[in-house]
Amino acid sequence: MNREALRIQAINDSAEELNRAIRLHPPMRGPHEGYALILEELEELWEEIKRKTIDRDRMRREAVQVAAMAMRFVADVCCAPETPEASKQPQKG
Repeated sequence: MNREALRIQAINDSAEELNRAIRLHPPMRGPHEGYALILEELEELWEEIKRKTIDRDRMRREAVQVAAMAMRFVADVCCAPETPEASKQPQKG
């Protein structure tokens, strides 16, 4: 499979994981919760990376979950109407 096909497969797998997460879990309630969920998935990927024996399939599954949570953050936190938690954030500038 060429690199373009691999990228398309990664995007499709991430979208599928995003849809699964949406079916199973409520929306992220704000940036702090979203960050925590992304960090949790990233830590699981890091655990796979640190293993003595690399398992590319397991790393890929964890990376897909990181991507899905990042996409969910964009949709639930960045593109959603402002929440009370978000309005408490200090403004930069």
